Amino acid sequence: MLDEDERKAVIAHEVGHIVHWDFAVMTIAMVVPIVLYIFARFSLEMVHRSRRGRLPAIVAAVVAYIAYVLSQYLVLFLSRIREYYADEFSVIVTRNPNALATALAKVAYGLAQVANDEEVKGVPTKIETVRALGIFDPAMARGLVAAALGVSANTHVSPVSVVKAMQWDLWNPWAWVCELSSTHPLPARRLKALEQLAVKFNQTPVFDFPEKPSESYWDEFLTDLVIASLPYLGVVIGLAGVTLILLNFVQGNLLTWLGAAFLVGGSGYLIKVFHLNPMGEFPLRKIEELVSEVKVSGIRSIPCALKGKLIGRGEPGLILSADMVLQDETGFIVLLYRQPLFIFEWLFGLFQLEQLIGLTVTAIGWYRRSPLPYVELLKVVTEHGIEFNCYFYQTRLILGVIAIAVGIGFLAFVLV
Repeated sequence: MLDEDERKAVIAHEVGHIVHWDFAVMTIAMVVPIVLYIFARFSLEMVHRSRRGRLPAIVAAVVAYIAYVLSQYLVLFLSRIREYYADEFSVIVTRNPNALATALAKVAYGLAQVANDEEVKGVPTKIETVRALGIFDPAMARGLVAAALGVSANTHVSPVSVVKAMQWDLWNPWAWVCELSSTHPLPARRLKALEQLAVKFNQTPVFDFPEKPSESYWDEFLTDLVIASLPYLGVVIGLAGVTLILLNFVQGNLLTWLGAAFLVGGSGYLIKVFHLNPMGEFPLRKIEELVSEVKVSGIRSIPCALKGKLIGRGEPGLILSADMVLQDETGFIVLLYRQPLFIFEWLFGLFQLEQLIGLTVTAIGWYRRSPLPYVELLKVVTEHGIEFNCYFYQTRLILGVIAIAVGIGFLAFVLV
C-alpha cells in the first residue's frame, strides 16, 4: 500500500526515535515509577511489621503511591512529546510532511478507499499501515492494520472525510481523557503539528482543519460520566439511605444494607446498559459517516448496520481473536465480537471466523469511539442469510434484573 515516498516518511520517523535516543530516554524515565512503586510496597510492609510509628510508614506509602501514579502519567506525556519530535525529524529529512500526515490519518480513522488510476492521480494523499513499526499507538489502532489484507494497492483517503473524522479528537472531551493514558498523541493533534510543518516548508497542507466547534459537547460528556458511575452511585446511595432510615427508626441487619445495595445498584446498572446499548432501529450507515460523528464515546453509542466485506481479524495472526475488520467502499472498521464467556469468543475465532473472511456481511450493533472507532456487535448476517449472534447485551440485562431481584428478596425477607 506504500509508494517510495511513503516508505521513506515512515522509516524516517523510526530513525528519528533512534537519533533522539528515545529508547534510552524512555527506559530511564520508566525507572522512576518502578522505584516509587517499590518504595510504596516497602512502606506498606513496614506498616504491617512495625508495632510503633505506623503513621509515618502509612504517610510514606500513600505519598509514594500517589507519586507513582502521577509519574506514570508524566512518562506517558514524555512519550507523546517524543512522537512529535520523531514526526518532525521525518519531515526535516524527507521534506514531505503530507506523506506522513495522510499515512497517520489512514491508520487512525480507517478511511482507505479503493480508487481507480484516474482518481488517484488527482488526489495528493499517502497511505500506510505501520502498527509493526510503532508509528501509531497499538491500543488506538488495534485491528486497523488488518485492512491491508483486503485493500488493493490503488488506494487513497479523502481529505474532506478525514477532517470530519478529526472533529472527535479535537472537540469531544472524551478524546482528552483517552489521550492521558496513551503513549501517542491523538491523531488530530499530530496532524495539526504536521500542518504547521508543511506551512513552514512552504507547502500546502493536505488537510484543512476546522477552527472551532459548532457547539459544546460538555453536556454529553457529563451525562456519560454520570451514566458510567450509576451502578457505583446506586450502591452508595442505597447504603447511605438505608443507614439514615435505620438510625432513626429501626435496628437493621446486614441483609437490609445488602438489599438496598443490590436494588439501587442493580437499577443503576440497568440504566447504564440501556444507555450503552439503545435498542430500536439499526439504520444502514457508511463507515465514513460514522467516524465523522462527534457525539459518541465508549459510553454513548449509535445503533447502526454496516454492509461490507470481512477482510481480516481484529488481531492479525491471533487465531483465537474473534474480532473482525469490515470494509465498505468508504473505509474499514473493527467489529467487536463479545460473548458472556471468553471461551465462546475463542471458539468462534478458532473454528468459524476464518470461514467468514472474504464474505460480504451485514454487521448490526452499536458504533462507539474511545478513541478507536469500532462497532460492538449484536449480530453478523452473511450474504447467505446465516446469523452469528452476540449475547453480551442480553447477559447485561439479565445481570441487572438478577441484582434487582436479589435486592428485593433481601428486603422482603427483612420486612417479613
